[in-house]
Amino acid sequence: GEWALEPEPALLGRLAADGLLRVAAGGRALAYVRPGWAGDQLWAPFIVGSGAPLRDLAMALRFEADTLGMSGVSVWAYDGHPAEIDLRETGYDSETEPFRLHYYALRLDS
Repeated sequence: GEWALEPEPALLGRLAADGLLRVAAGGRALAYVRPGWAGDQLWAPFIVGSGAPLRDLAMALRFEADTLGMSGVSVWAYDGHPAEIDLRETGYDSETEPFRLHYYALRLDS
């Protein structure tokens, strides 16, 4: 399933056709997004990139969630993911889960 997302062209094409991919900086950062389980957060279970392109994408996700009236953005990243520092620098908080994924969240204040 999409919990273990393998970024192969057919899957990325399907996600793009469904409007579930967000791309920044000429393709140097990419996220698969969907509404969270409760529908009040934008959820990104797959994100790639680093540096300025990833920070731009993280902020774009924040603004997208805000315009949709959602309470925030949630990102799952494996332990040691290159995006860790960039997510923290753009205001996302981290919480480590027991299965070695990091959960980054950005709460939007009303």
